[in-house]
Amino acid sequence: MKNLNLLLLLAAALPNIASAQAQVKITPFLHCVDSGPSGITYYFGYESFEQSVIQLPFGSNNRFIPDPSDRQQPALYFPGLHERAFRITAPVNGTVLWVFNSQITIGPPNGTPCVAPHALPVAVTGVPYFQQLSALGGSPAGRTWSATGVPAGLTLSSSGLLSGTPLNKGVFNMTVTATDGAATATTKYSLTVNDALTISDALSIRPPGFVPQFRTVTQPGVSNSAVASCDLQEFVVTGGGSCIVPNQNTIQGRVATSLATANGWAVTCSGGTATAFAVCQLKH
Repeated sequence: MKNLNLLLLLAAALPNIASAQAQVKITPFLHCVDSGPSGITYYFGYESFEQSVIQLPFGSNNRFIPDPSDRQQPALYFPGLHERAFRITAPVNGTVLWVFNSQITIGPPNGTPCVAPHALPVAVTGVPYFQQLSALGGSPAGRTWSATGVPAGLTLSSSGLLSGTPLNKGVFNMTVTATDGAATATTKYSLTVNDALTISDALSIRPPGFVPQFRTVTQPGVSNSAVASCDLQEFVVTGGGSCIVPNQNTIQGRVATSLATANGWAVTCSGGTATAFAVCQLKH
């Protein structure tokens, strides 16, 4: 009966969808789910192929079925890919429909868990690399990780720690899988490994017994760009960044550029606010 009522509500919504205004180039999707004792959390996302911020207010073309139609989904949509644009919680046995942009995205009670981070920080040949992967949903106690396409010198442990010292520069396409026996999530990463030219001049001036000292500088931005800077007595080893779109729920944006500067690292975002970080090494 519950499913029948849901279908009747969906049928009633279709005329509104068909009569919507000219559609924008935005694709909605269900990214993943996180099951808990109090309900199911659905993480919805979207990809906008528009060149500017698009406003789609709550209404017939941006609403949820069943009610409430306003479940704190965004009304502003930024260019780029936003994989966890917002989240909603529903009863364990519930099913929700996101009616958006003349498309219908179904949130079933089952689905794949989310894998984080959205993108991997840049690595550098000869420099130790550590990145812990995590996932939402499923059973954390029984979860195991595996990967293909991992660069030489790096390994992914069964607990999701990507670590080691990369040997070769290049762009490596990795496929990472997290499974707990009941649910499996697969995520594709593109890991950039840069040559260690940024610190090669440090090698010739290191005294005998020198122990490298590293620190990470993080600089939150106030716009779509941010720069993290090392001190004058430091070399820039590597860096990276992330993009956050303002919303009361967690939203991830797309990094448009991530580049080394003379004394740090610069990041720009395709929509959202940028945060940059730089890994610095003492010269002496």
